Amino acid sequence: MADTNKLGTYHISTDIQNYETARSNFFSLIIEDLDELLYPEFTYTGENSQNEYVTGSKYGKRMGQEVIKLSINKAFIPHFSLGVIEVKRGNSIVKFADTPTWDGNKTLEFQDFVGLETKTVLMAWQALAYDVMSDTQGRAGDYKLDINGQKVARKGYKKNCTLVEYTPDFQVVRYWKLIGCWISSLNEDDFDVTNSGGGRRITVTFEYDRAEMHMNDDKWYEES
Repeated sequence: MADTNKLGTYHISTDIQNYETARSNFFSLIIEDLDELLYPEFTYTGENSQNEYVTGSKYGKRMGQEVIKLSINKAFIPHFSLGVIEVKRGNSIVKFADTPTWDGNKTLEFQDFVGLETKTVLMAWQALAYDVMSDTQGRAGDYKLDINGQKVARKGYKKNCTLVEYTPDFQVVRYWKLIGCWISSLNEDDFDVTNSGGGRRITVTFEYDRAEMHMNDDKWYEES
């Protein structure tokens, strides 16, 4: 008589703990150091009014980080590819690994929540790299700007992120530390009077320098 445990998918029932299906909709993206973001249309006047910052009583200084975490719809899984060095002798070719390239220029999709100011937070982060009002570019790391004899602190546009994958009961499966992240472009759905629903989406082109993948080792970090 045939062993039914070896037929089709029956073997899953005998080892069910190892066959939990990985889900694509249980994840979070945490952006570090998104506190005290300035509104995109901000121009410096010599006053440090709190009204010039993207803040909210619900989230306080962590509003930027929380808004992105709560609004994200789709995220990419980071991977890299290796270049190839070919050494030829006679009729033969031997191949060696060359410099790695991370798959940048990736897309993140966000739900456009008006109350959370999702678009404002993303535009404020992008504005750290280029300010439309002053037609100036920012710097990658934090710096101080000399304005009217004052050393004014400014945030750098490159941030570190953590992308976390969960099980359905929110146990960590694996996570990635994304280094040197920034937004190179931001786009929104067009206005359309014939669109009866579905909500508006924001898509950003996301750049990063490298990613470090970790399996669940209970040492991953998220601000409390």
